[in-house]
Amino acid sequence: MAGTVLLRGLPDLPALQDQLTVYFGRRGKVQAVRLLGPGRAIVTFAEGSVAQAVACEQEHLFFGTKIKIEPCPRDLVINDGKNQQSLTEKGTVRYGDQTTSESIPSDCGDFVASETSAEEMVSDEVGVGEGMTKYLQTHQADGIMEVEERLSLEFVRIGNTKTGFSIHGTVRGVGQAKASLKEMAATVKTAVLTVQNTHQLRGFTRFITKEMTTGRLRDIERDHQCVIAVDDICSLEPMENEEMAAFPTTPCEEDNCELRIGGLVLQVMPGDLIKDTAAGIVVPVSSLLDHSRGIARTVSHAAGPSVLEQCREYVRTEGRPRGGAIVVVEGGQLPCGAILYLTSPDARHLRSDVKNCLCLANNHGFCSIALPAIGTGGFGITPERCARRMINGIMEFAQHPRGNQLTVKLVKIVVHQDRTMEAFRAEIFKRSNEHRLSDGRPNELILHFFGPDDSSVEEARRRVEDMVENYSTHAIIVDPAVLQLSAEERRMLQVFSRREKVMITIDEENDGCYHIEGSCDVSAAAAVVRRFLADKRENRTARREILGLSRFQWYYVLPTGECRPFCTDNNDRTEMIYQADEQPAYCIIGGELCVVDTHARTLTVMSSAATFDILREDLAGDRVGAVPETWDPQPHDRNTDRPKVCHMVKLTPGSPEYTLVQNKFLSSTGRVRVLSIERVQSPALWEQFFVIKRNMLSRNSTKPIEKELWHGTNAEACREISPNGFNRRYSGQHGTAYGKGTYFAVNASYSAHDRYSSPDAQGRKKMYLAKVLTGEYTSGRRHMFVPPRRQDSSGLSYDSTVDDIKTPTTYVVFHDAQAYPQYLITFKTIPN
Repeated sequence: MAGTVLLRGLPDLPALQDQLTVYFGRRGKVQAVRLLGPGRAIVTFAEGSVAQAVACEQEHLFFGTKIKIEPCPRDLVINDGKNQQSLTEKGTVRYGDQTTSESIPSDCGDFVASETSAEEMVSDEVGVGEGMTKYLQTHQADGIMEVEERLSLEFVRIGNTKTGFSIHGTVRGVGQAKASLKEMAATVKTAVLTVQNTHQLRGFTRFITKEMTTGRLRDIERDHQCVIAVDDICSLEPMENEEMAAFPTTPCEEDNCELRIGGLVLQVMPGDLIKDTAAGIVVPVSSLLDHSRGIARTVSHAAGPSVLEQCREYVRTEGRPRGGAIVVVEGGQLPCGAILYLTSPDARHLRSDVKNCLCLANNHGFCSIALPAIGTGGFGITPERCARRMINGIMEFAQHPRGNQLTVKLVKIVVHQDRTMEAFRAEIFKRSNEHRLSDGRPNELILHFFGPDDSSVEEARRRVEDMVENYSTHAIIVDPAVLQLSAEERRMLQVFSRREKVMITIDEENDGCYHIEGSCDVSAAAAVVRRFLADKRENRTARREILGLSRFQWYYVLPTGECRPFCTDNNDRTEMIYQADEQPAYCIIGGELCVVDTHARTLTVMSSAATFDILREDLAGDRVGAVPETWDPQPHDRNTDRPKVCHMVKLTPGSPEYTLVQNKFLSSTGRVRVLSIERVQSPALWEQFFVIKRNMLSRNSTKPIEKELWHGTNAEACREISPNGFNRRYSGQHGTAYGKGTYFAVNASYSAHDRYSSPDAQGRKKMYLAKVLTGEYTSGRRHMFVPPRRQDSSGLSYDSTVDDIKTPTTYVVFHDAQAYPQYLITFKTIPN
């Protein structure tokens, strides 16, 4: 049964009926929209329950204006014999129709304008939104005065409201004034900037508030004759007593298991996806929407020809969808309401693909959605990786700041293989016992720009976007010790992150990678975390050295030939069993219980009986984290009695090492005089670099991945780079033509330019000779935050970008640990 709601306080926008249909169509199917005069309208939903839910919210933010929502009054329903027809259905322009509305009967109370003469005095309002109102008041004040003067014989007076204008005068004059104000608003150009990343918003709302009144936003508005309005802030501060445990779960049953994530329920169960009754189902498909194989073929046969025709029509009109795009069609003969085709999923982007599917389902007002174990069939994704990344995507969706407003309440993953079911069961069991480190949820802030022309608003938007980027900092650090932190140690890190107003997130999938994010320079917080992990590593290393465990590394060999190292816990357990000659050893890999036979050198997965070869490597002095043999012994800090985080060793002029570096430098710099060369000894940075190098080697085994490159800088930046590594916060100060990362030059002469290595008061300049992991590279572009994906079937991204793909002279890396500052050279330019 249909249901209706009444809207009040609407802005006066072009194509308002269409805008309302699209806006409320996200909550449920909209049958019709009826405008009832200034600022009022009625929306009819196909389902009464949707209308009731919308009316309960009372207020919505619609194009920057708060509108009020209430149930539709009874007097807007006409009793016509046996049939009851609402006014929203009688004489209404439906979405996409071209017919015009009929007149509303006069018995509709205050919703119908009364009959008045043209000379009668009336008052009315024009709503255009807060930002537009401010722009017209600020930059079109003369035009508003001209309207008043032109209509002075009609006694027109125009006043200001928060979201528009009040008009008083004769009926004829008010009508003409409204038309003039609408024309003025229609000429204003607009742009929108949405900030969604948590690290960009931590404290950013307070920063914006300050800048709006006295700071740079005020300058941008003045420079470009525009107005910037904050449209929406959805920033949730971390709760004081927020529980650290994982979301409550119900135990895994024999046939299915369940995980509760806030107000959302995730169910994993065996079954047939095409028989599921969810509001929508997700179907993986190739980028050509090919239905000749896999689950897409099964869906096509069961759903009938209408589904295939909708897909063909999409390709004809929109073209071939890109990888990761989602195409929504009606469900045809299936019991579900709609089908969401996910094109070309891959393991690397599976988390975000799943999250995007859920967000789109939520925008369509779905209350439930069913997914298969995406990619485990024809796209080559292992069940363990599929389970981990799909659940990560679902949890990110459930932690949305508007989680209590999400329409999707039930997510079902339907599987049909025992091994896949076991992988999901193990992952859910792990989530029920692990702790979360994140202390906040994603935020969203929307800025609207109003200006005289497109170039003005776009330039203002670009400047604000750059300001947001420079305001925020995101450090990515690799340290395998982070994976060995206990629950209590992770809780300690969370307390520290709240105190320092940063967010620390551990990437469980990325070999000891963790992120530190905040609205200021996070290098100080990163240094504290490094020391914390160093203490953890020293204690663990001491125990491993005593037992002789650190010398050996165990690997399991994939069918592709790739060797995957055991994690430290599994490695130590296996080595102890091997040394004691006790069989077998048990370990957990990818959520699966595995049996290790060190005699037969095999690893067997219990759930699937799959067997892999294992290898034992004697690392000797070449283990991860081993510093170069040319380094001096690391001195101890007098205050802590621990090895220094960074030790600068001044090389002796004439020594082989000094001469080698000096010759490399002078070979391309010309008229310079070397004052000193210092070796940078930072064990933590070196270990991070080594881990990145090892991972990159596994992806680029046939090509050299490392180069020695130059990086010019200044003395102030050196104090941060030597102990903490290259930080992208200091990059981009001299341009970002090939991406927003850290820049390195092939020739020292380029980095020696004053623009990059700026001289101090005595004319001394600084330059690093760095080891840089360039790996597989491609041409860079100005707005790249990360390298693009490779043009092959691997699904991997490029490792770096360059200025010229054929003969590169500049390399850009986007991971701080991808370069190590090997030597710091101090020099002077010799004048001609």
